[in-house]
Amino acid sequence: MRTGAPYPAFYDSTQRAAMRWAFDAAWSVIRAHETEDDQDRDQELRVALNETLIALAAEGITDAQQLRSEALQRMPPIPRKKSDAGWAS
Repeated sequence: MRTGAPYPAFYDSTQRAAMRWAFDAAWSVIRAHETEDDQDRDQELRVALNETLIALAAEGITDAQQLRSEALQRMPPIPRKKSDAGWAS
């Protein structure tokens, strides 16, 4: 019986391997475009990437390359936080 959860409770080992590969491959692209080393932003981006990949897998996408490509296209934008450096008071 389905409990109303938006995603399956588990994925098989093939699906998990594809999602893991897609995460690592997409993360490399995302990280290459980040100019600052911000651990909080990295965490937000990692969570968004994970959620995007899970949603794609729940839609039935199982190919690792397609998961990567779709995740990079569909990931929601994560705005940068304004820092005090460079901003006039």
